[in-house]
Amino acid sequence: MDEIKYFVGDKEDGNANKVERLKALIKKYLELNNVSILCGAGTSYHLGAPLIRTIPLEINAVLITNEDVKDEYERQLCELVTAGEDFKNVSLEAFINYLQAKRFILETEKKVTTNIDALINAIQQELFSLT
Repeated sequence: MDEIKYFVGDKEDGNANKVERLKALIKKYLELNNVSILCGAGTSYHLGAPLIRTIPLEINAVLITNEDVKDEYERQLCELVTAGEDFKNVSLEAFINYLQAKRFILETEKKVTTNIDALINAIQQELFSLT
């Protein structure tokens, strides 16, 4: 707690000193053996990774022209998207989660999952090609 006060409550110290002290403190913690860093979605966007909070337009363009998965893609997306909503409001992560849950249900009911499997594989291949 003293370390936080050290950076926030110390008014007579200049900002440059606070930044250097913060860097030193972070460095100290990163050198510990049991430190893990968890990053959220979008962290790697600035390094060129695609955003998955929507379905990337590049993936959509490939899926709607891929004869093997086009019909299944449109059918599953229409089931997930509410009436009047644009597919651009659907996150890729939510869509893949939806497909995996649907596949699990179909498998539980001993139904064929070939089309959903192909769609998931096509999405994964396109996602990996974007990175």
